[in-house]
This record gives sequence, structure tokens and C-alpha cells, in this order.
Amino acid sequence: VFAPGERIGPRYEIVRPLGQGGFARTFLARDVERGRAVALKTLLGRAVTDLKSIELFEREATVLVGLRHRGVPEFVEFFRTGIGGGSAAVLVMEFIDGVSLAQVIAQRTVLAPPRVLELLLELLGVLDYLHTRVPTILHRDIKPANVIVRTEGDPVLVDFGAVRNVF
Repeated sequence: VFAPGERIGPRYEIVRPLGQGGFARTFLARDVERGRAVALKTLLGRAVTDLKSIELFEREATVLVGLRHRGVPEFVEFFRTGIGGGSAAVLVMEFIDGVSLAQVIAQRTVLAPPRVLELLLELLGVLDYLHTRVPTILHRDIKPANVIVRTEGDPVLVDFGAVRNVF
């Protein structure tokens, strides 16, 4: 596991953990070359040698490369690196500064109906963008934890780990 201050790859310095899923961990990191915050999603341990995990992780990277929408994190790069005698696959993407809808729910924050409608319509715009790509992109894991509302108020759909292209 990466520690704060540790350098990953040629230019990323770990700041803190952001979350953990079934086979990957995500960290907030600083791109020391460009001076910006990024999210590093890492495939570690046994998952690096599990063909299905690798396939899903690489599919997520491949899908993100071709997407350009404010409601989807921007792809930066994908690489493999050695750590502690093992290896890790690393997906680098834009860090979305904000709170997830899961956090909003957990904090029992009440959103006014017009705000809920605004978020819903913006998310439908993101889904419309994904579904009109060729091939069509299906997210397959839409839930409050995977919707982050930027500090400016726009929702972003994150975690494309279960994504599927449909021809």
C-alpha cells in the first residue's frame, strides 16, 4: 500500500487514500511535473495477476481515453510499476474535488427539489453522452458513491470499472 509522500511512477506523489473497491485502491496524488491534483486508481496484489481484474482495469483505462465530457473524469495516463517486490497497474485521472451523493445522504443533507432535478438532468446528460458513443458505453455501476458533485455544483460519474462497450 502506498504511503503519503511516496513517489509512484515518474511524477506522482501520494497525498492520501481516497477509497477502496473490490480489486483496486484510489489515492489522491500530486502530479509534481504539472503541479495539479490527480486521482491514482491502483490494481494491487493478487489482482495484478488475475486476468479478469486486469481485463476490467484495462477496459476502464481504454474507455476513459476516448471520453471528453465535464461529467466524466479526464484520463491522464495508464502505466505499470514495480512496488515492494511486486507490481501495480496505475490509472491516472483527473481528481474530482467535491462530495459524493453517498456522503450527502449519510450527512442527511436535504436537497431542495429543484436542485435534485438539476442534478438528475445533468446526470442524464452524462448518460446520454456515454450512450451515444460508438460503440455505446454502459457504466453498469451507477450509485450514490459513484456520483461526485464538484465544488462548483456539477455532478461527475466516476468509477468506470464495470464499464461495458456495446456494439
